[in-house]
Amino acid sequence: MHVGIVLHPFGNSSKGLEQYVFESTKAILEKSVGDITVTVFVKGDSDTSSLPAGTPVIKLPDSIFWNLFLIPWYRKCDTFIFFTESAPFFLWKKSIIVFLDAAYYHFVESTFFSKIKRIFLAWWRKHMMLAAQHVVTISEASKKDLLDIFKIQDQHVSVIYPGFKSLKYSKNTITLVNEKTYFMYVGPMKERKNVVAIVEAYIRFHEMTDFNHQLILVGRKSSGTYADKVNKLVEKSIYRDSIIFKTSVNDEELQEMYTQAAALVYPSLLEGFGLPILEALSCGCMVITSNTTSTKEVVGKAGFLVNPHEVYEIADAMAHVANYDYDEEEFKVAAREQCDKFSWEKSGVEWCKILREKCPTTK
Repeated sequence: MHVGIVLHPFGNSSKGLEQYVFESTKAILEKSVGDITVTVFVKGDSDTSSLPAGTPVIKLPDSIFWNLFLIPWYRKCDTFIFFTESAPFFLWKKSIIVFLDAAYYHFVESTFFSKIKRIFLAWWRKHMMLAAQHVVTISEASKKDLLDIFKIQDQHVSVIYPGFKSLKYSKNTITLVNEKTYFMYVGPMKERKNVVAIVEAYIRFHEMTDFNHQLILVGRKSSGTYADKVNKLVEKSIYRDSIIFKTSVNDEELQEMYTQAAALVYPSLLEGFGLPILEALSCGCMVITSNTTSTKEVVGKAGFLVNPHEVYEIADAMAHVANYDYDEEEFKVAAREQCDKFSWEKSGVEWCKILREKCPTTK
């Protein structure tokens, strides 16, 4: 079987979706032995030197119709893997489509154009996934959206959990502190990330306790209506001096922050997966997250689950964490066991299993 992996989007292989695309591709390449051969396709002049040595790479023109340049490979590949719903029409029936989440469906601007765009995208992507050889998603929560919203049949969808880059600290490089006096959030200022509720819960936490914890919001600088809403909420709060924005943090700084935080506060309204949860757990950081989306799968028993729509629940969980109302040893064991469930090696094995079972070889 010859597989074409479309490495898109691809660029910064250390963050977000691009990290998932790169690590998934690398895992498949490392586990595809014997009956599975692979060619990787990239858009434009991307640096692919970090892929395993000897990987065949085809560079496609960087244009708006870049995926049409896959036509010459139609008969050379038995199947193609697309990590987003970007497969061209002529490859639908020869593709595995990855569905990450339905954020574009659940969270849409109220303008007429935005609503029309959502209807079109939902129709287009539904028919793409129905025609595909198979659909892969990254959590049971995302699979449920596929079944409920797009009416994809259960047997047509498989869940392959991503791995993650452990930020487990070295005691030789990280200075530990006894008092964990801040909460943190990691991610963009988007509505589905529920950052407004995090800030509101933090304010309520201060009003209901005597703790003086700070709140650190980590993520690249954001703009737009929702980011403005977050900024205005912070500015008018009497606790604004205790709310800190950090827009540039490298891995070493991030792991130190996780190590010394009281908890990662991550009450998302919708997540495809939730990698920051595993990053936090790998550093021994408590997690407060949602009980309504994929995050409950990721955190397991190693954290506090809250209703993301109820600010008082988030604030109450913050108070429990600040007061150490949990067994620290039990948490450490649960965190380690939860992290052990997810790895890129396991992901690669599952991907190759799906390829062999779901994708017929061209005769």
